[in-house]
Amino acid sequence: MNKKKITRLQKVGLGMILLSCILYVLLPFNMCLPFSACIITGVSAIMWGSSEILFYAGGAILGKNFMDALKKKVSLKRFLCNHIHKKEKK
Repeated sequence: MNKKKITRLQKVGLGMILLSCILYVLLPFNMCLPFSACIITGVSAIMWGSSEILFYAGGAILGKNFMDALKKKVSLKRFLCNHIHKKEKK
């Protein structure tokens, strides 16, 4: 059994991608903040920009092969196809 060990740098890359996803999911909830529209827009822009930067920087750290494997595992198309086929089998 020859498993590749995840290095500390790869853990940092995965953390960056995870933090990016969390920031992106939290974007719609900025509307609920008790601030003016101008401040909410600024906060949303900063969150969106930092989410993009973290995602691409994390992807650069992890490398192309790792990102391709991650795309295969976390695919909306794959999720929907599996979900539909499970309903058909019932």
